[in-house]
Amino acid sequence: MHSHSNMTDAFRYPPAISRDRAYSFRWFYSRHHARRFEWMRDKIAARNCKSVSILELGCHDSRSLGFMPVNVHRYVGFDAGWQSGWNGDTPYGLEAGRIRLKGNENFEVRQSNAPRDIELLEEQFDIALVLETFEYLEPTTLETYIAALAGKVRENGFLLTTIIKRKWSEVCCVISAMLILAG
Repeated sequence: MHSHSNMTDAFRYPPAISRDRAYSFRWFYSRHHARRFEWMRDKIAARNCKSVSILELGCHDSRSLGFMPVNVHRYVGFDAGWQSGWNGDTPYGLEAGRIRLKGNENFEVRQSNAPRDIELLEEQFDIALVLETFEYLEPTTLETYIAALAGKVRENGFLLTTIIKRKWSEVCCVISAMLILAG
């Protein structure tokens, strides 16, 4: 686990001018990691919403909330919790999300390993977020997850997702097939 000062240094010294003049993988990864949240923020801001409800699959530590350009009045995040726990007194992953949202009854994170958990929600949301999560799902479950998410997004709502290139074709095939069937 990296200390906060190390991460600050990673942002301060871009790869071309790092302290040792070497390529800084940590800086590149940190920038890449933050970029998906910046993209999400821009897309939500462009919708001109004043307040939104969010369903997030693969929420990890609910970091996406820190990039929201609008008020969030309801948040439910699901995560498998594979990269979650405690490092001494410091929570990470899903545990950090639980600590971050503690005391706010309209905000929650849940451990989940199945699309059925999404289906069991009795409410709909303005936005479904899936940021770099589809790549961790079994290809045979993609259709079920996408259908579960689609069933929980309001009529004028939307799904925002980032997908790494190697999974893009699988997800697009599933979405295309679903659109054809919905016809």
